[in-house]
Amino acid sequence: MKTRSGREAVLEGPRAARKDELEAVVALSNLVFRSKGGDMGREYPTLFCPENAENLRIFLDDGKPVSLVGFTVRDTLIMGATIRVCNVGSVCTHPDYRNRGLATRLLEDSVRKALAEGVVVMLISGGRGLYRRMGCINAGLYHLYRIPKETDLPRLPVEVETWREEDLPDLVRIHQGEPVRYIRDVDEFLTLLRAEMLVNRPADTWTVRLDGEMVAYICVQRPVEEEGVKVLKAREIAGSRLAVLSALPELFDRYGVDRIDIDTVAADEEMKLLGRMIGVRPSLRGFMGTLKIINLRGFFEAIEPYFSERLTEEELWNLEVDFEPELTFRYKGEEFKLSCIEDVTAFIFGSIERERPTPQTPNLSRTLSKLFPMPLVDYGLNFI
Repeated sequence: MKTRSGREAVLEGPRAARKDELEAVVALSNLVFRSKGGDMGREYPTLFCPENAENLRIFLDDGKPVSLVGFTVRDTLIMGATIRVCNVGSVCTHPDYRNRGLATRLLEDSVRKALAEGVVVMLISGGRGLYRRMGCINAGLYHLYRIPKETDLPRLPVEVETWREEDLPDLVRIHQGEPVRYIRDVDEFLTLLRAEMLVNRPADTWTVRLDGEMVAYICVQRPVEEEGVKVLKAREIAGSRLAVLSALPELFDRYGVDRIDIDTVAADEEMKLLGRMIGVRPSLRGFMGTLKIINLRGFFEAIEPYFSERLTEEELWNLEVDFEPELTFRYKGEEFKLSCIEDVTAFIFGSIERERPTPQTPNLSRTLSKLFPMPLVDYGLNFI
């Protein structure tokens, strides 16, 4: 392999970054993603930190990082089931070293490392061919509520204030009440709030109080203009949805926007009802990237609590799941097979880009419809 200068390159890797190489790793990410300004290390501090160096997988030439795949490992809670995921981001290669398959090799290395850490689902903040060739698809079902300023919104007497560090215990309490969420410790939550990044844009976080008690919070990306319309996007909310909607008039005034967009999981029943009450019908979107179940057996072991709450004892007793040579469901003599991981992911989480296979026999169809599609966590503050 030669660089553009013609020098023969003997690369080191794939391997984990060392803590003393963190600055050089961030410099590579900035070169690719922040050529017009900004700092990936400051914006994504849970990815680019000494504690996560093992999950920054790199190739080096003469001691300098030239290709990177970064990820974090986090537990998520989905309807009572704890599912370990890895968030993959900042996938980049120095321009002089592209088209050599380095990112592919690093991604394969990252999958091995993630599996060793007990990860069952890989979430990637991108959708390019590199990810799709390894079986990733856009999956997950989410609702996007586009709320114009003139909407007749609820008017609870809420107080809306920017977050302060002394609010952290209440923010944690409110977040813990969400049935589909990342599991964050206090230190991580504080780090993410201080970074002031939500998904891929600068952000603000607002607390919502009623009679002095915090009942919700709203994380918003700072306004953007879309086709002449100034839009504020709420990409993470928690707590009372009624209180969230009651806070919107204050945010309309503070930001001077024409519309506020709110993202929720499609399974958010309260938001669906409130959307009908205010006359706003949501549009359906998929995950902000692509994903793959990388340990199918481990995934089904993780969602056993979800099964046990959704199915009767008789259904649990009669439902069989096999993983080899393909995912197969059996129920009282009926059978349903999924032959590729893309179909598996679409069936389990739903997909707006891929037709979702469904069983054609009555008992199995009825039983599996109680389970799937199941919600998928949304990035919110945990995006990398």
